[in-house]
Amino acid sequence: MALFCGASFMVSPASSASEWQDMLSGRLPMREVRAWGKRLAHDGMFRDTLHHIMTDGDSRMAENAAWVFTYADADVLPSLPSHYVDTWMERAMNTRSETLRRLLLTLISRSTLPHPFRTDFLDYCLAGMSSSRYPHSVRALCMKLAYKLCRTHPELLEELKLNLEIMEPDLLPPSLRSVRCRVMAGIASQKRG
Repeated sequence: MALFCGASFMVSPASSASEWQDMLSGRLPMREVRAWGKRLAHDGMFRDTLHHIMTDGDSRMAENAAWVFTYADADVLPSLPSHYVDTWMERAMNTRSETLRRLLLTLISRSTLPHPFRTDFLDYCLAGMSSSRYPHSVRALCMKLAYKLCRTHPELLEELKLNLEIMEPDLLPPSLRSVRCRVMAGIASQKRG
């Protein structure tokens, strides 16, 4: 049952999935997003409900559920079961919502990546980082994730380096130029170390 307090609302622990869907379908107050992000650490049922909503379509509810996950405590995302990250990878590659894609890629970048990693997701990141059809934020996240996936594989690092060298830094916007530079520096330090 939802209890309403002024313009904000607080939710009891026994809220049903349909109540969560109703609340996530509209605009969320920032205070609630932060509180729910904290709740992810200790309420598995809540976490599973949000995960289900977030992977169940390209709606505003899915975007809001993913947004709540971005406010989880730093130790929550790396400790999630691997099927969460696997599902997020699948959704990020197939969603039509750029907002949801960006949020999912952010969550994946903060999570522990499954081993062995998904080659289809690496291919997606390599293609996405240079695709002009994606917003700069998505392209930057694809670059970071490609590096994170390739870091332990020298032959894949070399392929990533070649892909980054093809991207002319002078033609990139500052945001992508910065990420490209940091990834190239990371690759160089991997080769030295």
